[in-house]
Amino acid sequence: MVKKKRQSDPGENGDESTESCDENVKSACPHVAKAVDLTQLKKALKTGGFQKDCSECKKSPKIEVPDPDYEEDLSLWMCLRCGSQLCGRTRNKHALNHFHTPRSDCHALTANTTTWDIYCYNCNNEVTASSAKKLHECVEYLKKQAVGGGNAKSLPPIELPFIQDSKTDIATVETIIKIDPLSKGKDKAMFNGLPRVRGLTNLGNTCFFNSVMQCLVQTPYLLQVLQEMANPGERFTLPGGKLKLKPDGDDGKEVELPPITGQLAEWGSLTRTLAETLSELQAGEGGVYTPRKLLSALVNKLPQFGGGDQHDAHELLRHLLEAVRSEDLRRYQSVILSSLGMNSKVDPAKVDGEVKQKVKFYGQQASDTMLRPEQ
Repeated sequence: MVKKKRQSDPGENGDESTESCDENVKSACPHVAKAVDLTQLKKALKTGGFQKDCSECKKSPKIEVPDPDYEEDLSLWMCLRCGSQLCGRTRNKHALNHFHTPRSDCHALTANTTTWDIYCYNCNNEVTASSAKKLHECVEYLKKQAVGGGNAKSLPPIELPFIQDSKTDIATVETIIKIDPLSKGKDKAMFNGLPRVRGLTNLGNTCFFNSVMQCLVQTPYLLQVLQEMANPGERFTLPGGKLKLKPDGDDGKEVELPPITGQLAEWGSLTRTLAETLSELQAGEGGVYTPRKLLSALVNKLPQFGGGDQHDAHELLRHLLEAVRSEDLRRYQSVILSSLGMNSKVDPAKVDGEVKQKVKFYGQQASDTMLRPEQ
């Protein structure tokens, strides 16, 4: 795993035109002609379909201790020449190794089967699908297969501005609240003075995701609360107390655990990305925003929301907030582990014996406090 994804997420700066959702144009790739074979991809998908796990990782899994400072990408990269689906640079680099394997044909182009980003290993750069007709047709075919097994129509990005026709919306508001005709001009002025809600690009059946984001943007104080976790150094104290150890060679003895005082680290990667997205949407700038970076970060932690399928918005909201809460709790757990003489980056669930019971005891005290996402 690496500290940051190697490629930047296109469209995350939010400067798209209000007339089009086209993303930043990338240079054309000269390897498309030899590195894309749609016929072979159709054969590969017919045989194995889309995979959720890297086949090479299954053969020789790489055991690592989870680290809250690192972001693991669970998405796979499909070779557009042969259809292999392997993990990327942020995991075990099997897709990169596949490219480096000596062959007579070119296996340089890959497509992320979660975000549909295209990358060329020869060019060492991202490639836009629309830069070549052959590549565009290939990617569109793969998207259709991923969404509906070939039966669903392609779902291009759609602009979803909250206010499309101010006159129509004003008429609707007037009908609902029965505006007095004498105060009509004043009320229209008040309505036009309200801030415009920024639209979100549809990244393929992501209406459920966009609706949750629009709700979070309008949630009072949420962004301020999240931003309080940005900087490290916040001090806290866990009271400790009496803990009766479970019988495991200690005959259930009772120990007195001392208080723990420490400083919290900075926020986790998902929390940071969520706050950055909310800040962009609340900035009041015009144009449609593409929340690809947040969606990718979410899918990395919760793969069930990838693949272009539709999901329940309330389910997404619960999982998203719980993931943010878990990242906040992890900051406390790191201090607890250090206080008990262990590496702060060790997974608390993998600690054994008496230490595990102590970690759980202090962890419950941290969980019982008012964590940031619960304020």
